[in-house]
Amino acid sequence: MAGTWGATRISSMLHWPIATIVLMTVVPQVFAQNLKAAEALSEAKAKCVQKHGPGAVAEEELDFGEVSYVCTCAAPYTFDAAGTRCVQEKASQSTAPAAGNNAESSGSGTSSSDALTDWTRAKYLNTADAYGRFLAAHPNSRFAAQARQKLANPGASADGVFSKAWTKDKAGRKHEAFLLYLKAAEMGHAQAMNNLGVFYHNGQGTKRSYAQAERWYRKAVKQGNAGAMLNLGSMYEYGQSVRRDRPRAAELVARAIKGGSDYALTSMVSNSTQWSREFRRELQRVMREEGFYDGRIDGSFGAGTRSALKRLAGQQ
Repeated sequence: MAGTWGATRISSMLHWPIATIVLMTVVPQVFAQNLKAAEALSEAKAKCVQKHGPGAVAEEELDFGEVSYVCTCAAPYTFDAAGTRCVQEKASQSTAPAAGNNAESSGSGTSSSDALTDWTRAKYLNTADAYGRFLAAHPNSRFAAQARQKLANPGASADGVFSKAWTKDKAGRKHEAFLLYLKAAEMGHAQAMNNLGVFYHNGQGTKRSYAQAERWYRKAVKQGNAGAMLNLGSMYEYGQSVRRDRPRAAELVARAIKGGSDYALTSMVSNSTQWSREFRRELQRVMREEGFYDGRIDGSFGAGTRSALKRLAGQQ
C-alpha cells in the first residue's frame, strides 16, 4: 500500500508542473493570435468607414483558408446607386415582413437561403456575368447592393486567379489549386481550362472524370491552347471518353506541335513509343500531306521523322 501511495503521489506531483508549462506556452500564443485578429478587424472597419462613410462595416471572408475582409453597409444603411457610399435607407424601404413569413424577398419569391447560396457562388466566380445573373434572380436581396458594387468595380482578373492556382498547384495543395483553376476557367482563361482538364484527367484535387477532362480540353482547344490539343489528342489515342480515333489524334497532336507545345514535340521526338504505331503512321501521313515529311509511312520515328517534326514546330 505504501508503495502504491508513493507512486500515485509522485505522478500527481509531476502532472502539475507539466500542465503549468503547457498553459504558460499555449495561453500567450492564443492570446496573441486573438489580439492580432482583433486588430486586423478593427483596422478593416476603420478603412471601410473611411471609404464608404458612417454605417460601413467589415465582414470576414474565408478565401481558401485565408481570412480577408469586405466592406458592406449595416442596417439601416445600404449602398447608394453607385455602390460607393453607405446611405440611410428611407423609411418606406424598411417594411416589416408579414407575420409568420421568415423568407427574405428577392424579387422572385425565393428564400434568403436561396439568395445566400447564389450570392456565395457569384462571389466565388467573381465575374460580371455571375453578378448579373444574381441580380436578375434576386434584385431586392440584401446582397443586391454588393452585387451592383462588384459590377461597378470588377474584382480579380482571370490571370490573377490563374496565378494563385499555379502557386497552390506547385505547393502540392491540389484541391485548392483545382478550385482556383475552375474559377479561372469559368472566367475564360484558356490555360486554366487545360490545367483543369488535366486535374480531371488524372484525378488530382478532385474525382477523376474523363468526360469533364474532355469537356475542358475542348473549350481550351477552341481558344487555341496547344497543350489542350495534345491532351485531347491523347484521349482520342486511348479512347478515353471518346471513341478511339487515331487519325483525329494525329491531327490534334500535329496542331499542338505547330502551335508551339514543346511538350508535344518532346513526346514525339523522344517518347514516341508511348503512342501506338497506328497513331505514329497517321502523324507521318499528316506531316506528308502538309509538306513536312517525304519518307515512308511505317510508324518508325527515325532521323527523317524527327527532322520533320522539328520542321513542323518551326525549329528547322
